[in-house]
Amino acid sequence: MTIYNMIIRIFSKYWKELLIYFLIFLGFVFVAIGQPEGDENQTFSSVTLDIAVVNQSDDPLGEHLVDYLSESHDVETLSDVTIVDVENEVFSGTYQGMLYIPENFEELVLNGQADQVELLLNERDMSSAQLNTEVDKYLRLANARVASGVSDISELTDQLDSTLNETAEVELIGGLDHQNVLLAYTTGIALVGYFVLQIILGTVGMAMSEIKSKKIQDRINLSGISNLRYNTQVVLGQVTYGGLILLITLLVLWVYIPSSIPIDYVRIIISLALFVLNALSMAFLMTALTNNRNIINALTTVVSLGLAFLSGLFIPYEVMGPTIQRIAHFSPLFYFRQSVMKDINSYTDLLTEWGFLLAFAVVFTLLGVAISQQKRAGKG
Repeated sequence: MTIYNMIIRIFSKYWKELLIYFLIFLGFVFVAIGQPEGDENQTFSSVTLDIAVVNQSDDPLGEHLVDYLSESHDVETLSDVTIVDVENEVFSGTYQGMLYIPENFEELVLNGQADQVELLLNERDMSSAQLNTEVDKYLRLANARVASGVSDISELTDQLDSTLNETAEVELIGGLDHQNVLLAYTTGIALVGYFVLQIILGTVGMAMSEIKSKKIQDRINLSGISNLRYNTQVVLGQVTYGGLILLITLLVLWVYIPSSIPIDYVRIIISLALFVLNALSMAFLMTALTNNRNIINALTTVVSLGLAFLSGLFIPYEVMGPTIQRIAHFSPLFYFRQSVMKDINSYTDLLTEWGFLLAFAVVFTLLGVAISQQKRAGKG
């Protein structure tokens, strides 16, 4: 494990750079996630939202849902418009959310089928999560009544009115309900992925440029170590370093995020671990292509910022054109964002995102190994 030990020693020389990165990272987490403000306990008071509704159904249940939302929000029912038109209005800030009720809405509810309505929220406005909460509450109650044997629409709407009109005091965290606060924290965690990518590409790039210096490479070549053993120990050294980055990042999030926030840490750990592997494999490929520090630093900035914008971390993914959205699916940062922000019922709903993250890591690593072996063989 000579090469492995050498890599660990070289990585340890860059603790100052790593410390600087993490100090910036702490500031970034503070700004990205923030802290809820206000009194510790408050009585719930809903925010009046500007909502666009596209109601394709002519049945009483669809109208009842619209009336329910109209009681506490400014609802505008739109006709002769496309979903794309409404999407543009939502993400330009005209509406905080859009509700699309399909033509067979009543049938979907009575049959207990999935995807009964479609919601579009402006993720930049935390209060828009309230729309998701209220529609979800309405549909859960309706589905529960249907499951209990209610099949008459008039009886169903009467029971919904009776239940929904009940009032209750809800304890708030800093003036925001749990749904809004959770959205704020998961958005911040998705943004942390960008910073982890920046840290790993930057520090691994500097360390690997030293490892691949002529002096060290001459010593490695004289040792007679095989290409396979060399690349295996390089990868193990980087994985060890990546594990340290992962642990520090998780520690920062665990300390900073209040215990009252229902964060799924199993999901975060798996997603972040897979993304760290991606960042390491990208750094491995990058340093296999070039040993020039200036080029590595430039690539670090361009790649990390480019993937962040492409993945919808700085600009909402939904406002991008169809072509850009298709290109975004070739970004591992996009799948990391999806894996921490996607609404799921079980972990199986994340197998696609996790699978793509693992696939990207394997592809980048194999490309790096192939290029590295070709270069070493050429020098041999």
